[in-house]
Amino acid sequence: MEKPIVSVIIPVYNKREYITETVNSVLNQDFGSFEIIVVDDGSTDDSLEVVMSINDPRLQIFSQSNSGVERSRNFGFSKSVGPFVVFLDADDLMSSNRLRKQIDLFNASKDLVLVGTWASVVNHSREMIGSIRPPASNTALQLAHLFRNQFVCSSVMIKRSALENGVVFNETRGKRFAEDFDLWLRVAKNGQVANIPEKLTAYRRLNASRSQSSDSSLLESARDVSAEWLHLNTRCFESVASARSFVMSINGLDDLSPSVGCNVKTSLQTYKMLTDDLRIGNSPELMDEVRKVMKQHKSHIAIWCLVGKLPVSIQRKVFSLLNHFKSSQFALWLVARITIRNSKIVRAEHKNTL
Repeated sequence: MEKPIVSVIIPVYNKREYITETVNSVLNQDFGSFEIIVVDDGSTDDSLEVVMSINDPRLQIFSQSNSGVERSRNFGFSKSVGPFVVFLDADDLMSSNRLRKQIDLFNASKDLVLVGTWASVVNHSREMIGSIRPPASNTALQLAHLFRNQFVCSSVMIKRSALENGVVFNETRGKRFAEDFDLWLRVAKNGQVANIPEKLTAYRRLNASRSQSSDSSLLESARDVSAEWLHLNTRCFESVASARSFVMSINGLDDLSPSVGCNVKTSLQTYKMLTDDLRIGNSPELMDEVRKVMKQHKSHIAIWCLVGKLPVSIQRKVFSLLNHFKSSQFALWLVARITIRNSKIVRAEHKNTL
């Protein structure tokens, strides 16, 4: 039997309602050279029986005691043989042309090690409730993916040869660890990342309130992953703390908090050093992207400096208010007004105490 080009690994835990649809979305690909490896992680419903009822020679099924999604993915990877690998969640879907389009892009550029896609966010009934769209420009993507996870795990295809020592998902950090982002950063050390600006993946969000809570903790974890990686792999940051402050400022107003420091480098030279270290290159397009990010970054620093002049009792209220706005210019105006008004109040109170 000819060796498959793509290995699609699907960990499943209590997803009997969705797993058949997920597997079929792979079986219906217009690209024929693939294998599907399903790893049942000790499901307590009949997910395993449902999968075993699917009769297709391209499907391999394994079962293990409940060990968590990272170990399930790693186990599936150990059983796979394809030079390209996809990790698909048991309730997510892919369009029928997705694997072909990703392989075509890999074939067009030998430097690529990771290719993602845009994703539709769907609910239980497959009704679209949103979308996830990483930068369409590869130049912007090379920079953006260093500071925040740009991909839904199910949308990514990676080149097996880019994995260092065969290490896939980190199993030691526990729950709410951004293990996929950690993997993307490690893979990207060995080549370029790209994105197909088409919604070729459907990411199912089953519980909005729980997902939002999880997203918050995962965002914190992703910041830590990015900061640790930048500190270890570049010359730009003397400590993880300084790298984390930099990451938080880059990510935008939704990352503002009173604990963020302002002692990070903001010069173009820092970004240039960063891109040199990571072999991204210094094309005019990249430098334009860097300048754009720098402009926003300086706005965030200005906001922090202004808020830092406010009494602690007011700071948290200000940050809470700022988190609702995406415009740095408006936020700067708002903080400036609050700061000026508060300064007058403080001076008046001080005068009254004399």
